[in-house]
Amino acid sequence: MKIGPKFLWLFLLASISTPSFAQQSAGAPSATQHRQDGIRDLQNREPQKALDHFRAAVRIDPQDAESQFFIGAILCDSGQAEAAVPELLKAIELNRRLHLSRYYLALAFDRLGRTAEAIIAYQEALRLKPEFLDARYALSAACWKHGDLDGAVRLLHEIIEVKPDFAEARFNLALGLKQKGDLDAAIKELQIIIRSQPAQPRIYLALGQALAEKHKLAEAVEALQQASRLAPDAPEFRYNLGIALKQKDDFLGAEKEFREVLKLDPGHMLARRALGLVLRQKGDFQAAVEELRAAVAAHPDDAEARHNLGTVLLKLNDPERAIIELSQAIRLDPRLSEARINLAQAFRKAGRVEEARREMEESERALTGKANAGRSLILTESAAQRVKAGDLKTAVVELREAVSLNPESLEAHLLLATTLRRSSAEPIEIINALKRVLELNPRHAPAHYQLGLAFESQGKRAEAMEEYRIAVDLAPGFTEARLEFGKAAMRVKDWETAAAQFRGVIAWAPNDAAARHQLSLALRALNQLDEAEIELRAAQKLNPALKSP
Repeated sequence: MKIGPKFLWLFLLASISTPSFAQQSAGAPSATQHRQDGIRDLQNREPQKALDHFRAAVRIDPQDAESQFFIGAILCDSGQAEAAVPELLKAIELNRRLHLSRYYLALAFDRLGRTAEAIIAYQEALRLKPEFLDARYALSAACWKHGDLDGAVRLLHEIIEVKPDFAEARFNLALGLKQKGDLDAAIKELQIIIRSQPAQPRIYLALGQALAEKHKLAEAVEALQQASRLAPDAPEFRYNLGIALKQKDDFLGAEKEFREVLKLDPGHMLARRALGLVLRQKGDFQAAVEELRAAVAAHPDDAEARHNLGTVLLKLNDPERAIIELSQAIRLDPRLSEARINLAQAFRKAGRVEEARREMEESERALTGKANAGRSLILTESAAQRVKAGDLKTAVVELREAVSLNPESLEAHLLLATTLRRSSAEPIEIINALKRVLELNPRHAPAHYQLGLAFESQGKRAEAMEEYRIAVDLAPGFTEARLEFGKAAMRVKDWETAAAQFRGVIAWAPNDAAARHQLSLALRALNQLDEAEIELRAAQKLNPALKSP
């Protein structure tokens, strides 16, 4: 995802209103002239000359926030992000309400790999100017990089609503929806882009992949064929077309595509592995072995390739070599239950009866685990429907059985925790379920948030605040967690933390009157009275019922 304009000076110049900056000192005319000359140089695309003028202006008038901002922005856009940071921080100190200083500070942090700090700065830019689409788009990219896919998708939806023809944002939205498993919505967005940009092969590639995941194989093949026609020398497009053809049982077509991929890129080991599978399917076992051996040699840790090679060696009546490959496949991925069955068969063919028996016992255990996981999934889905219908008691019974059948099911543990909370169960039981979720995925922001609520119900304020903090750090767009974090901070009179969280809420939800009102109270406690008054007026405009303190 691309972020940040390069020398978007005309936009900047139109956005800045000189009277908003600090009054000039006695040397103002000279500083003003330098600033005007700098702006003229920017209009002429001469950033280095402009930088000299802005530096001269700041030397004459250290309160010239506008020139200070331009110094930071030029450095940032010239690839000097580290040097830009202190300049932009100084500009913010001089004028805290200039959204562009926050935006360029965020870009600088982003380019330095300081994503969490970039997110905070982007949020501040949006809080100050909610309609600032460049900041919204850049924030979506930063959230994605940070792991907050929900936040990124939310922002991209908002951008598309305002600017429906922003194809890059719509494409990223489609990719995000696809990654979240919402294939129908992803397909819809990709089809919209194709209507306006019918010659973009990457759009057809993403569409073909999504259609294949939906098992709409004829449509997937058609989309991927179009991608390959538009970019015939791109191996990735042909590889995906080959996979779709293979799924469609068109083995001749798949073989042709995989061979074309390997002509274009002999090191494309996924294509070589896939070609080996197609050759095995066609019964050409010797050729399949050659391809799969090459794939394994290139990637010795590829469990699937080793498994496939082992099965072909078994077909060629070479059980000893099959045993080596199948054993390695299981070592690399113990969940490969089919590999255990094939290994047992190889042991029998090799006359190693006791080892075959032991492996069959292991495979039976693995198959039982698979069956239990399937039953657990059915129970979890049934419980979800019961929760919707309000039958919490039966849902809890089903979910307890689901987690006993499959202790690795994060979804079952999480739904159990939320259902227990809704049914007013003992906090300790809720906490245990949530802790199990976090054992399975320590980065699960909703589980941290729910755990914070559970701790709060026990009066454990410090523990609750820590969980809220983690949730917000993991998912900056999680406004529910931000609100609770801010309220919890207010209760312990941690005004700085409270203000930071309410500012974050406003960046994502500028019309949240309650957050603005709470922010005004926190700012008042910090003795930032002017800003507190601004937020109070904004809150009362949104909700006239809100009272002044």
